[in-house]
Amino acid sequence: MNEYLYGPVPSRRLGVSLGLDVVPSKVCSLNCVYCQLGPTSTPQTRRRSFFPPAELFAALDRRGPEPPRIDYAAFAGSGEPTLNADLGELIAGVKERLEAPVCVITNGTLAGDAELRRELAASDLLLPSLDAADQPTFERINRPAPGLRIAEIIAGLAALRREAGGRFWLEIMLAAGINDDAEHLDKLRAAVERIDPELVQLNTVVRPPAEEWVAAVEPERLEEIAAGFDRPVEVIAAYRGPQTRRRALDLEREVLTYLGRRPGRAEDLAAMLGQPIEAVRGTLKELIVAGRVRLRPMAEGDYYVRGEPPTHSEE
Repeated sequence: MNEYLYGPVPSRRLGVSLGLDVVPSKVCSLNCVYCQLGPTSTPQTRRRSFFPPAELFAALDRRGPEPPRIDYAAFAGSGEPTLNADLGELIAGVKERLEAPVCVITNGTLAGDAELRRELAASDLLLPSLDAADQPTFERINRPAPGLRIAEIIAGLAALRREAGGRFWLEIMLAAGINDDAEHLDKLRAAVERIDPELVQLNTVVRPPAEEWVAAVEPERLEEIAAGFDRPVEVIAAYRGPQTRRRALDLEREVLTYLGRRPGRAEDLAAMLGQPIEAVRGTLKELIVAGRVRLRPMAEGDYYVRGEPPTHSEE
């Protein structure tokens, strides 16, 4: 996997997507308690350049046409992609090089920036998130960078929806006992009506979270909450992905690279890498013994997370 590209990977929302990672690990404006990538040391909101866009374009050119066909090229990865000041140029360059539509997955915190909204309008699909509709809940679940106000973010998302040229789906991550009570859900529904996404996607804590005390909302409760919205809503909290590729590879290296970006189940890894589940499980067992991978049991099954490599390793 390239420094800026990962996958194609099976996605709960996007089918088979090619990941575009355009900020360093955990450069983000939020420090969400549920984040699968772990804590953000210093949440920040200043946009800046992290690398010359030509480097990502060169990586795409080297990749060349290869199976499988991807459903989306998705700006996501290790942090908040809208913090990259070159995002507009990156979106344009990716659209020139790939036949697949371009998606941007964002926490939406910078949607009040008119210049950023112009950049994002060129994407084919926007997937912003909104987990809170009042400031106390926002502070509790998202732990934002100083100065971020949820009322301004909601106004920015509403403006982005009006100006966006492509599709617009809004994700809401629900955590038990934090943002799933009836009073707050009413506020969330009012915010959703103001933003007016074509689709709301409800999620909950499935992968290992940044804070171990964070708990998932039960599936039956998620369905009840979904029924309370006055627009199309789908629950996306569980995924069983298709096999996406099969090729000769260094299985250990690929597993470690994937887990370095996000926790995963053995089934997810097998699907993404196009390898037999038995081979993936065997590799995971060896990596656990070596101390390079750790097991985290979750309600949806056992997840594997990247551990610290041995001190003698040069990787």
